[in-house]
Amino acid sequence: MQINLRCFSCQTPFQVKNEEIEAALTTLQQQGLKHYNAICPRCGKANKVSKAQLKRAAPGWKAPK
Repeated sequence: MQINLRCFSCQTPFQVKNEEIEAALTTLQQQGLKHYNAICPRCGKANKVSKAQLKRAAPGWKAPK
């Protein structure tokens, strides 16, 4: 699954792919963060994606032990 986003700065639509979602969830879990910064491919600005939104996009994801 993927997440469709629109950049908050330049309004360009882009996607966060499944591999990136799983890597983001693992990083957030390990570092105790609350959101992931998805970088816009056009302008390079960070777009916050909440941990809850990432979990909804990857329902089968399990935290590494």
